[in-house]
Amino acid sequence: MLPLTANLMSNNPMDAHISQTSVINISRLFESDAPADFQLDEKIVDALRHQGSFVCIGYPGWEGLEQRARCITEFFSLPDEMKLSIATQQVTSSNSNGYRGYYPPPKVRGWSDKERLDIGPEPPLEAPLLQGGAIFRESNRWPAVEPHEGWRRECLAHFAQIREITVALMDAIARGLGLDNIEFKRLYHGRNGTVRLLNYLSPSSRSGSKAYVSSLKMVDDGRRWIIGQEHVDTTVLTLLWQNKKGLQMKDSQGYWRDVPVVPGGLSLHCGDVFNRLTNGVINAARHRVVGDGESRMSLAMFLEPDWATKVDPPDVNAPLTYAAHLLNIFSARLEKQIKTSK
Repeated sequence: MLPLTANLMSNNPMDAHISQTSVINISRLFESDAPADFQLDEKIVDALRHQGSFVCIGYPGWEGLEQRARCITEFFSLPDEMKLSIATQQVTSSNSNGYRGYYPPPKVRGWSDKERLDIGPEPPLEAPLLQGGAIFRESNRWPAVEPHEGWRRECLAHFAQIREITVALMDAIARGLGLDNIEFKRLYHGRNGTVRLLNYLSPSSRSGSKAYVSSLKMVDDGRRWIIGQEHVDTTVLTLLWQNKKGLQMKDSQGYWRDVPVVPGGLSLHCGDVFNRLTNGVINAARHRVVGDGESRMSLAMFLEPDWATKVDPPDVNAPLTYAAHLLNIFSARLEKQIKTSK
């Protein structure tokens, strides 16, 4: 999902001595004949609480992730006109999709601009009957020509596999927090989610970036903020692969930590919906992206509840559905498509 931005900068005037988040082998979560490993559950919860994130290894198929991610992100090698053919209506007015699809870089190019493709469950889920809710029933948009044979199938297989991993991690978090109950499990019941392909472009691919780069906040190792604000995700959990270091998490002490790049590693952090429905037992992870101006790719899986799931704590009189929650946050971006769906 799109980030929920925060109108604040780092609490620390300097980002000196940047540490890294932990790497945790989660293979025990997938041993069907093994009893629950409560020490592992507690380790996972501790990392999320104190570091904001950790990197998972040891899950089924983790050794092949690098190859799969490279194959899936070949989408960005397609010609611009083919990518724009599946762009959202806000970009290509003749298209009907306003949610799933391709989001190109901005027309006014800056430094480390990004393009992305959002893919949801297939077939799409039914959405609640509310104004603008029709956008959540959109089917995925696929290019007329695949980057390579079987690419679409690989994308959907990745979606299914990574969502299963997030569910196993949620079960572990539930045990670690003592929240293994129906209220907690509705956070990840169903099959909803978003796979996002992200391509951060290098300055060499456009002109006029020198003036812009000088205005960006610099961290102590010379890298600069790619996203101008720290933010939290609006989902339950995020699992993310990156081909190059750049993602940073703010820990419980207010310091930034690099998320290390580990072959086959997937970084995990909690989103706003997790925080809302569990009354803040683990904070939504504030994070940012920094870079040196070179190209960078990432592949994220955002675990989401079904559209009709209530995403406020149980003691709230009129909790919002997840679909209504997103429409409230992103009403400006979705306004055009909401009008057409009335």
